[in-house]
Amino acid sequence: MEHKSETLKQLKQYLKKYTSVVIGLFITAFSFNLFFVPTNIAYGGTNGLAVVLQNIFDSNLQLTLALVLLSFLVIGFVYLDKRTVSKAIIGSILYPVFVIITANISNYIIIDYTKDLLLIYAFGAILLGFGSGLIYKKGFSVGGLDILKQVCYDKYKISMGKSTFIFNAIIIITGAIVTNNYSNIMYALVIIYINGYITDRVILGISEQKIFQIVTTKEKEIKEFIINELGHDVTTFNAQGGFFNKQENILLCVIPTKQYFVTKEAIKAIDKNAFFVVADAYESMGNK
Repeated sequence: MEHKSETLKQLKQYLKKYTSVVIGLFITAFSFNLFFVPTNIAYGGTNGLAVVLQNIFDSNLQLTLALVLLSFLVIGFVYLDKRTVSKAIIGSILYPVFVIITANISNYIIIDYTKDLLLIYAFGAILLGFGSGLIYKKGFSVGGLDILKQVCYDKYKISMGKSTFIFNAIIIITGAIVTNNYSNIMYALVIIYINGYITDRVILGISEQKIFQIVTTKEKEIKEFIINELGHDVTTFNAQGGFFNKQENILLCVIPTKQYFVTKEAIKAIDKNAFFVVADAYESMGNK
């Protein structure tokens, strides 16, 4: 019975995982066809590459995208290990299917593409980033240029960040040339930024906690405030100053974001010379 319950639990986890990926793929395809295809903008990535090729060869955009994704998937199987490529199989197959299914969505959801282009692109980038975040959060990808970037890293030691910049720059500039619309370069940069920001937020979530690292001469008073007033634990560890080589203690604690200003002001009030660093904490585990 216990084994059956564990199997059922794993089945539910797999179902939830793959459902999230499928929803992410559909949202990404939906936003691509509704917000970007009608304006013929190549904003980078695999979608942008498909737009560029479609303009050069006057081909069907959806079929071009499917061929691009499947071609890169084959390249992945040739140059990468199967485990890496396996994460792109679902995206490489389902994404073009969803793009084909939603190809005529702009005929049903009417948007005036001659007005407020920046707003249209911003909203489209938000949806695009949300869909991408759902996919990446579960460890999958759409494939395409993600595979090519991995090949560049594995074979030529070109960092993912550098290859992303190079590929996007080539696609955006080429797209502006073939469509003879150079203002699209500026729009593309906005889309990439918003898309990347939303993708990161979906993957990491919204920070509900802050990490405080505090160097102070009034260690006892600050510890008592955090423990007794705020009700949170504090960890103390030894460090050595780089300039004076002085041994000192650092207080480490995790505070809910809503208590950030109270904590900051209290530290300053207790020790006006205290040095502290605050960072976002997206996840904490344990009882500390």
